[in-house]
Amino acid sequence: MKVIDVARWFCENNPQASANDSRGNVVVEKLCYYAQAMYLAVYNEPLFEEKILAWEKGPVVEEVYKTYKYNNSFIHEKSNSISNKEEEILKVINSVYGYKTPEELIESTHAETPWKQYEEVAKDRNNNPEIDIETMKQYYSGLKEVYEMNKDNEFENERLITINNCNFIYNITNIQEIKKYKKQLQLFARRQQFKSFNVMLDNSGELAIYE
Repeated sequence: MKVIDVARWFCENNPQASANDSRGNVVVEKLCYYAQAMYLAVYNEPLFEEKILAWEKGPVVEEVYKTYKYNNSFIHEKSNSISNKEEEILKVINSVYGYKTPEELIESTHAETPWKQYEEVAKDRNNNPEIDIETMKQYYSGLKEVYEMNKDNEFENERLITINNCNFIYNITNIQEIKKYKKQLQLFARRQQFKSFNVMLDNSGELAIYE
């Protein structure tokens, strides 16, 4: 399949990816990258054939970056030719990584070997090396277990609310209760910066926030 269709899928299904700004572009790039990594781990073959390059802010598919940046209608276009098998991977990636802030996604990829090995050379915009598929396959082999643990989740019930540059992920079944705690979330977010948290109600009906 084409990486552009992977990017379109994330724009359709992730509110951060559809923001149509530089932060949204970062989210799309990193989700495409992790989708490639998980597909390699689960099926031992690439999800898409386009090259992933090591840029200063992490892994980037140049075609996706330019299309997202310069084609204003891109985020509204529908994805094509995505099989059920492929979409299962995208749903898990969207659930595991898709609610992290752009800053967290950059930090995450920067700490991992496939990009980190090119950390110095990636600063040169005229010399961005390709991140090797075999390196990704070896490094991210553990994502197969992540996939197995998450593939049966009720993804349609997951929701995101952003407050003061923090992302809070919750289950839609608790939406009315969560709204009651919006002021508490606002106070919590003031002490944090560009981070994501899971939110739920504990057995006593009190708000629980955890990373």
